[in-house]
Amino acid sequence: MDRSEIQKCSKNILDTYSDDLDSDNFECEIIQFQELKKSFLGNNFFQDPHYCLKYIQRMNIRHTFPNLDIILQIYLSMPCTNCSSERSFSVLKRIKNRMRSTLTQEKLDSLSLLAINHDVTKQLTF
Repeated sequence: MDRSEIQKCSKNILDTYSDDLDSDNFECEIIQFQELKKSFLGNNFFQDPHYCLKYIQRMNIRHTFPNLDIILQIYLSMPCTNCSSERSFSVLKRIKNRMRSTLTQEKLDSLSLLAINHDVTKQLTF
């Protein structure tokens, strides 16, 4: 990745996550980390973002690359699909139907949690 691509990508990331990142240093951090990647076992060694984050934490260089640390955590915590959200809404739709519209919010919340986490409730022994 050359410098112009880094500038373009970092600008896009900063536009999206301006509240979370320091705009002055983000691009420099990416360039520095890219140079660090080149000096250790080539570029293929750091292709996995999870490994990059672990490396930053293990080598205790989080204070050197704080923005990169933050953006990697954000990236790795983002769901790759919205299936679980859609499943939750389907469960809520089944629970709160015409017959159960008189449920209190507390009971509805409890039933929803039980239904959404049905895999956990199946493992419970009473």
